[in-house]
Amino acid sequence: MRLILSSIAAIAFLALPTIVAAQSTSPNSDNNPSFELPQRTPRNPSRPAEPPEPPEEYKKKIEGIQDLVNSNKQVKIICANYMNDIKYQFLSNKLQIDVGNNSCTFTIIKEVIQPQLTEGKIRTYEYTGDREGIIVTF
Repeated sequence: MRLILSSIAAIAFLALPTIVAAQSTSPNSDNNPSFELPQRTPRNPSRPAEPPEPPEEYKKKIEGIQDLVNSNKQVKIICANYMNDIKYQFLSNKLQIDVGNNSCTFTIIKEVIQPQLTEGKIRTYEYTGDREGIIVTF
């Protein structure tokens, strides 16, 4: 019996520092914890939150491509479910068009981008990695 009581006392004594430490560092306790997590700093704080506005010469080209995509009859038919989800993002001298569907992307290339390339209004185009978007270089 004495052995059992001394074993229980020893276990309680060994567990006591763990219980006290857990209580002193819990976020709900009234006293401040003995340690604080480091504050996360942004990786590149000088980088703007939004991409810069394209220069005036590119704005007209971008608006022209957007108008052609929105007004092309074949694109409207194939991309009917994706028209509201198409996103345009300007990257230096490139326009990234995120469509979300590779059939719709192919139709936009065939109906809008390739004629622009033939006319010399754009330099090149390429698919994004998942073929659900296009990168157009001016």
